[in-house]
Formats: sequence, structure tokens, C-alpha cells
Amino acid sequence: MNQYEKMIHYHICRLRISDPEQEFFQEGAIALWEAYESFDPAKGAFAQFANYKIRNRFIDLIRKNSNAAEKQKEYVERHSTIEFNSTYDQPEDYLLWRQLRDSLTPNQWKYLQLHIIEDLPLAVIAKIEGTTIDAVKSWGKQAKKKARRLKIL
Repeated sequence: MNQYEKMIHYHICRLRISDPEQEFFQEGAIALWEAYESFDPAKGAFAQFANYKIRNRFIDLIRKNSNAAEKQKEYVERHSTIEFNSTYDQPEDYLLWRQLRDSLTPNQWKYLQLHIIEDLPLAVIAKIEGTTIDAVKSWGKQAKKKARRLKIL
């Protein structure tokens, strides 16, 4: 591993990544391990393969972080204007939403708000709530079932 630390640091510098928490270094180490696990000597040198795996892992992580930042920005923008553009202002809508909210558990309501209204992916909701994607899916199934029973969906 020590001989490949320079390779990881090279890619961090080359891609101009600020890595104060060593997140990218750890991802580079994981990519190096995966390269070791899947390396086929018949296809070329290990160093080239490791370079490829590390660089592409970093690019994927940069894209992932960029997409997450964009989603957070959109989320903040939506919530900053929700008071002015809300459909909650109409009494009928307010009563409908209130009836739905009262019939749902807190987790089911979170699913409705975060996934249906704010269009966040299930994986992001699971991470925010500190649970699994399957648990979030379960919240959604139950919330949809209750909404159909109330003839809202």
C-alpha cells in the first residue's frame, strides 16, 4: 500500500481536490484494493489498472458530491419560497393535507414530504434519517396505502 500512496495523492492533486477529512484518500485506498481484487495480469500492468481505477473513483465521487450539493441547493430554494407559493393557503387544500398528515406516522409523512413533494432519492432520505432504503420504501408503501384509503391518491 505504501508504494501506491503517492499514486493516490497524485490523483488528488491532479484533480485539484481539497481533502481535509481524507475522504478521497480513503476512496483511493478502496479503489486500489478493488483493483487488486479484480486485476488480470493478461490485460496489462497493475500500475496502469490501479491508476485507472483510482482516477475514475475520484471522478465518480466528485460527480456524486456535486449532484448532492445541487439537490441541497434546490431543497433550500424550494423551502425558502414555500411560504409565498404554498397551496396550503386554500382552506380545502389545507384540510386535505391536514387529514392526510393526521393519518400518517411521522416516518410516512417524512416519506411524503421528502420523496413525493421534494423529489429526493430514497438513498438520500435513508441517509438523512439514518436508516435503510428498504425501510424508506416501506414507509412509502404504507403512506400510499393510507392515502388511497382516504381517496387522496
